[in-house]
Amino acid sequence: MPSYSRGVVAAAGSGKTEFIVDSALAVASSESVLITTFTESGTREIRRRVAGKVGRVPDNITIIPWFTFLIAHGAKPYQNPVIGINKIAGLNFESLTPKQRGFPKKRETRKYYLDRSFRLYRDFLSEFVLHCDDSSGGAVMKRMANVFSWVYFDEIQDISGRDFELFERMLSSGIHVCMVGDPRQGTFSTTQSRTNRGMTRSRISIWLAKLEKRGLITVDHLSHSYRCNPAICELGDSLYPQESYPGLSETESRNPLLTGHDGIFLIQEAQVAEYIDTYRPQLLVWNKAANDYGSAARNMGEVKGLTFDRVLIQPTEPIRKYFRSGSDLTAEANAKLYVAVTRARFSVGLILDRAGSCEIQRWKP
Repeated sequence: MPSYSRGVVAAAGSGKTEFIVDSALAVASSESVLITTFTESGTREIRRRVAGKVGRVPDNITIIPWFTFLIAHGAKPYQNPVIGINKIAGLNFESLTPKQRGFPKKRETRKYYLDRSFRLYRDFLSEFVLHCDDSSGGAVMKRMANVFSWVYFDEIQDISGRDFELFERMLSSGIHVCMVGDPRQGTFSTTQSRTNRGMTRSRISIWLAKLEKRGLITVDHLSHSYRCNPAICELGDSLYPQESYPGLSETESRNPLLTGHDGIFLIQEAQVAEYIDTYRPQLLVWNKAANDYGSAARNMGEVKGLTFDRVLIQPTEPIRKYFRSGSDLTAEANAKLYVAVTRARFSVGLILDRAGSCEIQRWKP
């Protein structure tokens, strides 16, 4: 059983990616390390940080996206017993219904996992890797363990479908696995599969706790934020109350700086231009096509990992209702709002004319 496998539940701004980079660089140069994450942008950021610390990516560290890892080290090496030699031609990213795929049976291996151009369906990639491992008597996992002594996964809340079973198999293979993420930032998903849906995104901490109970990992918490001031931490935590999300901890702010405009503010629509001119916040919107204010905007769901001194949020109508009356948000809206709020170091502005029962202070020019 691996001795050092860990799950790390991290708050926004806690330095989780830095934790992965420092941990990977501390591994002896004689041991091979994989650092992976779901998105291409996340992979580039990790590569940039590693090179920034030591000048280049060390020879013993491989940094590649999750799908690249699964294709290169899971699907291709042992595809022969399943579909034949060198058949896989890439990935098909369409999430097709069984009807659209012709209702193939699992025993019809090629039709079930691959399209007519021999591209693996993205939603079945992890399942195919598990199938290859079963068909080869565990050779896939043995090979992974021989190639990589350590595997670090950043943004573990992004995994879904059969990824969970793949990680559990890796944990029993002799690989030291470290999985780091913030359950509150579940804005992406590796697949559209409904398999293991009860453990995805904000519920990832439940899965990590089960692994710890089985003795497969140790769970640690990075329950602090170097980025967000206390008011921003409090608002972020309020979106995921502990009574509903028992695997999460209250976030301690480690940003003591004061600027004269600090905390959370409601902004009248008529005041938006003046507020932007005064404080130069980053405008965050649900979709840039719905930007009503002219200022350069970014999508809420695409700013994970970024930091701004100040943000100004253009809420959707459901988010407005949430602040006015406490109505429920969808899981997606909750996660994107959390990401948007916790990008800021000093202030968060919410564009909201009618406050309802919301007690957030109004900005006064």
